[in-house]
Amino acid sequence: MKLQGLSTSEKQIIQKNSFHIVFYELLVVGAQHTSHDMVPFYGEKNCYLRKGAFTLWHIPLADPAPSDDPIHWTMLCLVSPDFGLTEQCCRISESPSLRAQSLHYVANALGLVASNWRGVLQLLNRIVDNRNILHDPNRLQDILFDDNTFSISKRYFWAINLIHEITSLLDDTLEKWESYKRASVAPFLSRYAHEDEDWQRKAYVAMLRNEKEAMEACSELELLRDAFQETLKRITLMRDGLFNASSVMEARASTQLGENVKLLTFISIFFLPLGLCMVMASTSPSLFLFYTLTQPYSSQAIWSINETYSRRDLAIVTTLVAVTTYFVTLNLNNLIFILHKLYAPRRLALVEEMEKDPNWNTTGNRFKAYQRPQPGEHEPSEWMVMVFSLRKLLRPVVDFVVQLFRSSDPVRKEPDEV
Repeated sequence: MKLQGLSTSEKQIIQKNSFHIVFYELLVVGAQHTSHDMVPFYGEKNCYLRKGAFTLWHIPLADPAPSDDPIHWTMLCLVSPDFGLTEQCCRISESPSLRAQSLHYVANALGLVASNWRGVLQLLNRIVDNRNILHDPNRLQDILFDDNTFSISKRYFWAINLIHEITSLLDDTLEKWESYKRASVAPFLSRYAHEDEDWQRKAYVAMLRNEKEAMEACSELELLRDAFQETLKRITLMRDGLFNASSVMEARASTQLGENVKLLTFISIFFLPLGLCMVMASTSPSLFLFYTLTQPYSSQAIWSINETYSRRDLAIVTTLVAVTTYFVTLNLNNLIFILHKLYAPRRLALVEEMEKDPNWNTTGNRFKAYQRPQPGEHEPSEWMVMVFSLRKLLRPVVDFVVQLFRSSDPVRKEPDEV
């Protein structure tokens, strides 16, 4: 029951004269009897959840009522058809007091709500019930690894979201009871404790009994809330275990795939020297280049094995090319490390010179920046270091040529003054 936009006095009147809680009802019906307000309980056949509510509203006979607890009243109670209120629950209390009768209904409603939540908890516990694994450890893979449809992950995700909503509803129910108790129970109990009239004594006794029943129901709701939270922890733990096991399996599959790609790459590299030697020109590289450019799709090899170039020479050349290729491939990381050791000091010196150059200081500052580039900025390419290095090497040559042309240009003489 929303109280936003109401004044403090209006909120107090509503809290004193009403009681409203929301819960989930567990229904076992056939598929042909379902309705739009029912949602299936995940993994359970013919089990459905339906959000229900219990709403109680006091309507005194006189307006304004001459008393906070009249003996002539009308009470409006709204529940779903399957809530479970029996004739015993709906019977009129021995006291004609409005407060005693409303507390009687509230106590019965809290007990029925606790019973509903107990049934929901029992079904949710089936998700984390792994006692069969102790007798059959081979079934451990059934909860550690998901199938292709991700049915286990979906079940865990559904249960986690449901339990979060259930705990929120339970907290709201307990809060509503505390508000109702402060506004409609405690003041009248303290008032009737010292009254001598018959109906007031009966009201006091009835309210004490019903308050005890309501408190017992709320204690059970608190235990159920703790049980739901414990179930949530277990489901979360099982979900994390499922994700971890799936991650390990995916990592192993990725490693195996990487090894297969690596094997295929080595096989390709193994036959690369032989293929290269078989398509090379036997006379000169220029002939091979000319043949490649003029007939790029020809399948005819131009390797010439004759008196001047025998098979022994082919074997020697192929062996040398293969050894060189395999050496570079197997020591690629070492070669990169050596080249980096040679390149890094020179790069640092060039970047420092780049910072001092007025035309390149912006690029140099970007190279020296260690922080992460801002959005929209791009890290400079390493080729800019090479361009700056070539510019530095060619700058003296360019200056020399420019100076040479300037010196060879004849000086224009001024005309003689008349």
